[in-house]
Amino acid sequence: IREQLDCDIRFDGRETIIDMDYGSRAFNSRQVDPEFRSMVEASLKKRLSLLEADRQEQYETLARISDLICERLPDGSPGLEAIAEGVGQTPRQLRYTLQNKHTSFKELVETARRAMALKHIADPALPLVDVALLLGFSDQSTFHRAFKRWFDKSPGDFRKQVLAGEH
Repeated sequence: IREQLDCDIRFDGRETIIDMDYGSRAFNSRQVDPEFRSMVEASLKKRLSLLEADRQEQYETLARISDLICERLPDGSPGLEAIAEGVGQTPRQLRYTLQNKHTSFKELVETARRAMALKHIADPALPLVDVALLLGFSDQSTFHRAFKRWFDKSPGDFRKQVLAGEH
């Protein structure tokens, strides 16, 4: 195998690994045993399938958490404990889950508020104070500061632009 794959072989490791570039000369050589090639290709396809399934599961988990956050925003800023319970995890498990997905609970709440702000700001019948409450802010001034941080405009100015067709 050493000659066929043109690589180092080490023994007594914790696991068996073949690490090589799929497009390498050794893998594409006609000298590579067809059975070995088939085994490696099957292993690569299985690994790719597992990665795709994991990515889909991660997306579904984040979507479920985000949906719960959006549902609970009108009742005030949702707490980590309540959302964790809603997805069947402890707060510690949820923090760990989110950390593994390269995000945090605070980021998800912020993203949900920003998305809902865009939706509600476009409704001229909805007073800005009500938009603030629907997003879980305790008062309009806190909402105003957050909105300005997100979009570099006040909620009122942004609404005027949206209604004028500029956004």
